[in-house]
Amino acid sequence: MRILLTLLALMLIAFAAASQETRVSTQPATPVYEEGQKLLKDGKATDAAAKFAEAAKQGNADAMNELGKLYLTGNGVNQDAVEANKHFEEAVKLGNMRSATNLGISYKEARGVEQDHKKAAELLTKAADAGIAVAQYQLAEMYAFYMGMAVNPETLKTNPAKALELYTKAAEQGIPQAQYQVGYYYIWGPDEDKHDPKLAIEWLRKAAASNDLKILTDIGRLLQDEYGPIYDPAGAVQVLTPAAQAGHPDAQFYLGKLLYYGRGTKKDVATAVNLYNAAAQQGQSDAMYALARLYLSGEGVEKNPQRAYILAEMAIDGGVSWDGEEGFAKVTRAEAKDLLTPEQLAEAQAALEQNRAAQKAAPK
Repeated sequence: MRILLTLLALMLIAFAAASQETRVSTQPATPVYEEGQKLLKDGKATDAAAKFAEAAKQGNADAMNELGKLYLTGNGVNQDAVEANKHFEEAVKLGNMRSATNLGISYKEARGVEQDHKKAAELLTKAADAGIAVAQYQLAEMYAFYMGMAVNPETLKTNPAKALELYTKAAEQGIPQAQYQVGYYYIWGPDEDKHDPKLAIEWLRKAAASNDLKILTDIGRLLQDEYGPIYDPAGAVQVLTPAAQAGHPDAQFYLGKLLYYGRGTKKDVATAVNLYNAAAQQGQSDAMYALARLYLSGEGVEKNPQRAYILAEMAIDGGVSWDGEEGFAKVTRAEAKDLLTPEQLAEAQAALEQNRAAQKAAPK
């Protein structure tokens, strides 16, 4: 059966990962805590915070965790990551593994505390061992990437096998990001003996059911890769379309690329240009490069070497990655530059400097 049909069908399934993960509570719920939960469900976060604070004073660790989450997000209270971590710490002392997860992430991402990968790993390991899916996923990220050195201080190396084990545990509990990572590992993981495209597709189908825009985009990227083991351009069009329509810049670029070349769908340069423009306006460097090529040749747009030069330069600034190294964009820039008069080149360079200054001044 074609990949696109199964992916599209599963995308329609409602996702509820939170309900799939087993609730880990260190103590029975109290009436005050339950009141807070009801108020929160009814959208009365400020009143809920008051109830959680009351329950926390009574020693309810779950209430401490919920109160910490409210402070972390600024829901019903003034956002304060430092205050949030205080509540998480108190709950951790009482053995609350949800708070161990939240505090571990705070140390991992420097949320209201100084970044400390070792403390993050310790907290996340305890929570992961207790079966908390989010902790398993976060810990897998540490094993998979450079922060794994905090987990393995003796070797200062990551551990892909451990990462896959933890990703799988989290994936089995319904964490879509973990499901995607498991699928990715079975395609491009460092252990080639574990490569299994069929198994990868099964996990990617589950991840697609979340309708998460980034996940759909990442799956589409894998499916559109003509050199990859699960190449399916029609399937890529199916999963990229909703993400592109929702405004995800990478999805817009990849869908535009498929439409431009007529892969998995009818060739449509005009729509491809529109998608490239939408992505470029959000800073997508590969889309800028694609547009630069079009403005240089005049395909689908009015030929404009000056515009091509500006877009190629912006793509280089942003780190273009499409079809290899940024050397392609440099070639395009050079070709466009050769077609410009000194006055046109000066205008283009002035526009680029103005754009760079605006980007530098923009809030992060």
